[in-house]
Amino acid sequence: MKFFLFFILLFPVNLWAISIQNFKEEYHKIEKMLSERNLLCDKQYKEIIQKAYRQIPDQTNHDIYEFAKDEQLASTFISKFDPTLTANLSEYYFVNFILANCNEENSKIIIELESQRTRCSDIFDEFHFMQALIYATKNFNWSTETIVKAKKLILDYITTQNDPKENAILLVQLLSYDLLALMLEQSLLDKNHQKIIMNAKNQAFVRSQQLKNELKKDSKNKTIPSLCDAYKKNINREALLGQKTRSELIAILKELPKK
Repeated sequence: MKFFLFFILLFPVNLWAISIQNFKEEYHKIEKMLSERNLLCDKQYKEIIQKAYRQIPDQTNHDIYEFAKDEQLASTFISKFDPTLTANLSEYYFVNFILANCNEENSKIIIELESQRTRCSDIFDEFHFMQALIYATKNFNWSTETIVKAKKLILDYITTQNDPKENAILLVQLLSYDLLALMLEQSLLDKNHQKIIMNAKNQAFVRSQQLKNELKKDSKNKTIPSLCDAYKKNINREALLGQKTRSELIAILKELPKK
């Protein structure tokens, strides 16, 4: 989960940060609090996500992901998948804690702790699961009941990933728009929604490029800032852009029927 580690290390300094020992203790308390949930998340990853689809290399260098063809087996995977037990939804506990307590003294400890922390799955594994499921609804001879159930799961997953209570992460939103665009392509969504979804998707991409360009520009600055406050303004930018993108996405999701 290099993505989350990258963003976690970019948060600003808290001048009243706790000592290294207290930091480690509080960090491990969060781990303990989430241990049961992460076990369930890991179980979902191993028993559902990994088994539900396979990757098929393609000559065009675009990998194809194929869901289980057997409808009964596929329906079981769909029914058992819990959108709340996913990679993104544990991270904000650690992000918020590190955001509040990062300083130069404990920055190396943060790197060490984050590199050792067990994460239940990768957001891209979940994304490929959903991609494969979308393709399956169009290409496999499934019943209407299974297709409706699949569509509901995909929209529930996207909605849960963009919960307003959590940190606004542009990557999550970009992947969400990719799934919505694929649902349009595979006729899982009415074409009446196409214009607003694609316009919002394009705006999200523009914002991500804006953030990327600003980060690249700042990286050329000859003054080397401290680890914890080096990207403070960039995280503020990301949060602002992410919140705006997420609010647009949530508004769209509210208009989409789940049947």
